[in-house]
Amino acid sequence: MVAHQILILRVSGSSPDLPSMLGSLCLFLQLNTNATENMSDTYFTADLHLDHADILFHASERSKRWLRPGDRSEGRWQISPDEIQDRVDKMNEEIVERWNSTICSRRDTIYIIGDFAFRNHNRWISQLRGKKILIVGNHDQMSAEALRNFTKVYSFGMDRKISGQDITMCHYPMMTWESRSRKGWMLHGHVHGRMRWSLPGRDARKGLILDMGVDVWDFMPVSFDQVREEMAVKQEELNKRNRKY
Repeated sequence: MVAHQILILRVSGSSPDLPSMLGSLCLFLQLNTNATENMSDTYFTADLHLDHADILFHASERSKRWLRPGDRSEGRWQISPDEIQDRVDKMNEEIVERWNSTICSRRDTIYIIGDFAFRNHNRWISQLRGKKILIVGNHDQMSAEALRNFTKVYSFGMDRKISGQDITMCHYPMMTWESRSRKGWMLHGHVHGRMRWSLPGRDARKGLILDMGVDVWDFMPVSFDQVREEMAVKQEELNKRNRKY
């Protein structure tokens, strides 16, 4: 059982490569990641990609929502830098508005399962409500100052027990996790809705795994209760499958 997770914060340098911090001066703190937490006022999200222009092209839900015909072709922007920034600003504004319309209190806890923002990290941390816990993704390169402004930062993944439910969170989808045999959940990001078996619905061929990326959830945070409802649907499908054998 994974009983602890190392919290890593760089204390020197301005632009750390968080997934590979060997050779850097780091502060290591042991945290009990299996502590019980109340389900109320707990939310999950991933892949906000605030201030990330190219994500508008690479993530289809964003292309449909914020790009116009002709903005990009053959893998290149066809509009001016000011026009690109206009598209990014619209994306940022809507994601922030939807976050703050869902997270009503600064006491709410929200797990960000990677890829928070491309730049201006402190600005976005201050604008978004709630106690923000970051599980680092491949685009989460930021200063030590920005990292300190999160409630907690986990360098790769974490296990948590919320209202008795075992949850594993990692930016990257996992095919197996320690609590899977005990009906534990696996929550991830990174793939922007491209893996059908981790989307909401009855596809449970890989177990109780769910993509928490904003592209999947209409660019809004997702409550514990919403996740529990979706996992109940997947568990029902698993039970049906098991009865056949």
